[in-house]
Amino acid sequence: MPEIVYTLSRVSYEYGPGAPALHGVDLTIAEGESVALLGANASGKTTLLRLLAGLASPTAGAITAFGAPLTPESLRDRVFAAAFRRRVGFVFQNADAQLFSPTVAAEIAFGPLQLGLDEAAVAARVRDTMALLGIEHLAERAPFHLSGGEKRKVAIGSVLSLGPDVLLFDEPTTGLDPRSRGWLVRFLRALREAGKTIVTATHDLDIVGRLADRAVVLGEDHRVWSDAPIGAVLADHGLLVGTNLAEPRGSEP
Repeated sequence: MPEIVYTLSRVSYEYGPGAPALHGVDLTIAEGESVALLGANASGKTTLLRLLAGLASPTAGAITAFGAPLTPESLRDRVFAAAFRRRVGFVFQNADAQLFSPTVAAEIAFGPLQLGLDEAAVAARVRDTMALLGIEHLAERAPFHLSGGEKRKVAIGSVLSLGPDVLLFDEPTTGLDPRSRGWLVRFLRALREAGKTIVTATHDLDIVGRLADRAVVLGEDHRVWSDAPIGAVLADHGLLVGTNLAEPRGSEP
């Protein structure tokens, strides 16, 4: 049986009184699954990813990760936090929010250095990660001077160099040109086929059928409207219209 990676029980999150982001979410994600979080803007997709990444905590309900409670208290435990951060990688929607090192090589080396790996092991991870992404020629370039597609590759590389089991992607195709978008879809499929657990938040219906086995659909009321195989979700036009992911038939000019 696959390991249960995440269990969410009646999870809610509020930014403040009267400002809900998620309401009563029940969700289970197993090892090796590829799950799409679908929803219109402001439906709660990014908030849910942040909860899964341990970057925020629910205001109600409970989350377990790898069989242990995921709470502010557990993340203050150095052993648990180190193991969790190694196993879970989060790729932000805006690569500029993730990149901070002076060179691409330094960016990809940062995570392994935090793991306490020796110099030779870090160098090997940097070399292997850049080769996997085809960015060896960018090693000494400053990340901020790269194109959008190149920045996205470096951001992914900074996460992959940690060797995570779980990868969380927030709107990964936003702002990419067609060539970079095609590369990203193929790369995420390869990660999926390699057995990684992948959760992708998106409202891009053109890609999810190629990326995910299952879709969790969030409505504009911040509740889960559907949790079903991807094909069934994409075929349910009423669901997509109701969650503002598609227009009603006949509404096109």
